[in-house]
Amino acid sequence: MSPLTDETLMERFTVSGDRNSFGALIRRYVPVATGVAARLLNSRDEAQDAVQDAFVNIIRAQSDYRPSSPFGPWFYRILRNVCLDRLRKRKSLSEALGRLAAELVTEDRTPPDENGQPILDLVRRLPETDRRVLLLRVVDGLQLAEIAEVCGCSEEAAKKRAQRGLKRLKQLMAHTNTGNDRINAVPLMSAMG
Repeated sequence: MSPLTDETLMERFTVSGDRNSFGALIRRYVPVATGVAARLLNSRDEAQDAVQDAFVNIIRAQSDYRPSSPFGPWFYRILRNVCLDRLRKRKSLSEALGRLAAELVTEDRTPPDENGQPILDLVRRLPETDRRVLLLRVVDGLQLAEIAEVCGCSEEAAKKRAQRGLKRLKQLMAHTNTGNDRINAVPLMSAMG
């Protein structure tokens, strides 16, 4: 007996909710799709997340699938869009971190490169709770009440975490500076309030 086609497996999944058929599609596509996503994203770990997101999107969009169309191109179009969204978010993060760095440094210090990489490295060194709140505020532009809701804490706790994150980031930057370079986080602190 010949193996079922991708289209037959997807049709079985969409019509009767056959999880085994969907599992077979996942097993067929994950190895190659992960390689494709890794080349697009330049990160194997992020590629695995992107492939998982693509399959979640397929589940959500299963009613859009047309059995008369080949499954492969549809899947790879979804995967490409997931990867492009991740790249856009990455660029947005880099730009926001660049703006953050510009607010934290004085005019006499050369800011990080245009993609914000040095400041991004420092932000990654922050404890997870501080980093999350700081990025939700600075990168995503959420208000403290929204951050509190996302993090499951009070608004006051969100504010304290953001302030603590800024303080730690300032300390990390101070340790990477030489000479008389001075950090000025006052504009950002006022934005956090």
